[in-house]
Amino acid sequence: MSAADASGAVLASGTAVPASGTAVPASGTAVPASGTAVLVYEDVAKTFGDNVALRGVSLEVQEGEVFGLLGPNGAGKTTLIRVGLDILRPDTGNVSLFGQPLHRDTLDRVAYLPEERGLYKKTSLTDALAYFGQLKGLGRRDAVAAATRWLEKVGLGAVAKQPVETLSKGMSQKAQIAATLMTEPELCILDEPFSGLDPVNIEVVKRLMHERRAAGRTTILSTHMMSQVEALCDRVGVIHDGRRVVYGALEDVRRAYSNPVVRVRLDGPLGEPPDMVERVSKAVAGSVRGTLELHLKEGATSGELLRALLARGIEVRHFEEVLATMEEIFLRAVGATVDVRDAEARNHAAQNDDAEADDARADDARADDARADDALADDALADEARAGAPDEDDRDADDVASEQAS
Repeated sequence: MSAADASGAVLASGTAVPASGTAVPASGTAVPASGTAVLVYEDVAKTFGDNVALRGVSLEVQEGEVFGLLGPNGAGKTTLIRVGLDILRPDTGNVSLFGQPLHRDTLDRVAYLPEERGLYKKTSLTDALAYFGQLKGLGRRDAVAAATRWLEKVGLGAVAKQPVETLSKGMSQKAQIAATLMTEPELCILDEPFSGLDPVNIEVVKRLMHERRAAGRTTILSTHMMSQVEALCDRVGVIHDGRRVVYGALEDVRRAYSNPVVRVRLDGPLGEPPDMVERVSKAVAGSVRGTLELHLKEGATSGELLRALLARGIEVRHFEEVLATMEEIFLRAVGATVDVRDAEARNHAAQNDDAEADDARADDARADDARADDALADDALADEARAGAPDEDDRDADDVASEQAS
């Protein structure tokens, strides 16, 4: 059986929400995907001594997609990639590539940009790339031609004859991406490809990934830049502590983690909210003024809300479902249960709590001062009372004088 379900989103708790409504274990075997699988992991486990790197991971990467392989540092992503490339052998489980067991012939159809980079520093940029092309089976002339073409493509044509050691970090990164893609591999694995790149060159790499998808080629993207995951990926899988904790189509995953909230901007007042609206709040900071967030009751849909607003004759200028971001999903999936949208509200509440605490401390301080003043006043009254009353010696002398007078 295939290892993944293309139609469903798997929650951090381990329960999947596929389109069919069937639950799928987060780390186990799932319903077969409808697309053609390029790389399939089935219940893969791997340990290094006492360290458990992978705990029965199952997933698949489909032909022609950009698949986001995500997870915190040390989660097991690199181990999973290396198992898929036959660099490491799993303790248990199966891996297939292009529908076959791992073999040199199938591995030659794959290119890998590891997080740990390496180019031969003393060679020219063209010769360095041509060497990698020859390792992938190109003849010398074809390898040089491909290297020259790809260096132009990533904006490095002007430095093609320079030694690698003279390049900046960003230029070296682009050179290695060109070296990875120059043989047009059917499957390409890019581990942190945006590292060291400025926004302009990030767009260059994104364009190359879009071109690969348009050509029907498959890309696995491993990155911590969640905004790029949202912009590029068709499906995602999150690995944490060696387990698959999130898995599915990007849109399905975002919906599964989202609250039923719709953000609207209307011409005129909303009035009494429609029946399917549980509560209304102002939109988060950064939204256009006048934007409202309508929180729907359980079971209500955004389509029903839109129809209800239009039936009232309300002109809707803006209408969007508020989906959880991949950053929010990532944080929740790895145990950092943070809702970024509520951060401002929590900060405001914390400030209020701090202010109330400060007021309480001020009240306590004023009460302490008042008690201290009362104590001083009592001491003063006591001193005055003692000063006004005769002591024992004075009373004895008065008694003697009175007796003598009598």
